[in-house]
Amino acid sequence: MLACPFILCRLKHRGDGVVNLDDRRTWPSGVLQWATEHAKRIDVAAGEYTSDLPGVLLEHEPELRALLEGQKLLAFHCTRLLDYEAIWIREEGLRRLTPDLVDRRIDGAFERGYISKEERERLRVNTVFALNEERHREGQVCLVIGRDAFDDEIRGCQPLLLSWGGEAIYWGARQDRAAPRLGRPAIVVVRVDPSVDRETLRTFPGLGNLFVGALVGSERLFADGFFRRDISAAEVVGIWRPGDAEYDRHSQLPR
Repeated sequence: MLACPFILCRLKHRGDGVVNLDDRRTWPSGVLQWATEHAKRIDVAAGEYTSDLPGVLLEHEPELRALLEGQKLLAFHCTRLLDYEAIWIREEGLRRLTPDLVDRRIDGAFERGYISKEERERLRVNTVFALNEERHREGQVCLVIGRDAFDDEIRGCQPLLLSWGGEAIYWGARQDRAAPRLGRPAIVVVRVDPSVDRETLRTFPGLGNLFVGALVGSERLFADGFFRRDISAAEVVGIWRPGDAEYDRHSQLPR
């Protein structure tokens, strides 16, 4: 199977150091205490949305990351995959965005007959690298932390689930109705080290906003994450696709 909806359930309860923002039972006691103390100090009314919580939380984020040392944080990568690409991810993990990765995906689709030679060339000249639009994209894996994103802010995920190759391949051809629509939507569930520095894992809003926001009931409890390392196959928990229970929990996701 390409995805296993039961894997996430096992992660919730077996105490293996995986922290799930959406399940407080998985939070280390020190993290819960840290978030509780900061929740008492903030003006909850000013933080209706997670991103609106006071910026002072960012100043204290190094404390939170230290408390998360030795843990892994559950995160999600939204994409669109051909079946053999899902196998690549299960066997090799998620690779950071590079020109080689883009070429591999385009060439792989051509070699397997999913796109014509003309379509291959059109895609090649419209990638972010061909158009010099790779800034803020190259060398990282884009993630979502918190499942509210799949219900409350689907606009951010939908283009990635609808367009094979995402922005990296479809940057210049995203409005081209003739561009090939390959594969099926996929959410790759991964574990990342949240104790690394902010240059390695950046989140918007910060990690502190997420944990405090979960306690005070802020809306839009999710963050965009940018992880500047490859994610190994051992850290890939599963791949959710339409028809899987975990994917279908979110009725607005593309089918």
